Amino acid sequence: KTQATSPASHTEGEETTVTARGGHAEGYQTLVEKQYAHAEGYHTSALGYYSHAEGRYSSAQGDSSHAEGYNTQARADYSHAGGQGTITSRVAQTAIGTFNATNDNALFIVGKGSDADHPSNAFTVLEDGRATIAKAPTNIMDVANKGYIDDQLNKLKEAIIGTPVDHQVVSKLPSNPDSNTIYFIV
Repeated sequence: KTQATSPASHTEGEETTVTARGGHAEGYQTLVEKQYAHAEGYHTSALGYYSHAEGRYSSAQGDSSHAEGYNTQARADYSHAGGQGTITSRVAQTAIGTFNATNDNALFIVGKGSDADHPSNAFTVLEDGRATIAKAPTNIMDVANKGYIDDQLNKLKEAIIGTPVDHQVVSKLPSNPDSNTIYFIV
């Protein structure tokens, strides 16, 4: 049964339901519960005010949130979940890819998990501006993080000198360089 029970609401398809003013549901077993929200596709639900869910088994739960793809959940206000099995957990967060690990300090997440029981992230941008990459670089086009670079520099220093010493990455050599420090100019 398709039903639009609120003013200015609209349904189309099969077993679609709108229970809030200005809502729009279309497809099969889609649900709109808050004002001016939109659900389309197969078993999608727009549960937050002004939210939008599309695809299959996707749910936009936060106000002004957007969930798209397969089994995605935009749980927080102003958030966006896209892909397969992605979940947002904080305000204004975007999660894309597959089966991300949630992180309340992240603004942007690219998931690379294999399924809901094995979530993981390929790339994460945190609210303080730092970014994390899941894998160490293997070719010239890869991006390396500070931990990886420091590890490689320590290996290089030990190979050259034989014992660990201090190092600094600088844009130019200091005017009074320390003789116990190796400087890497970039």
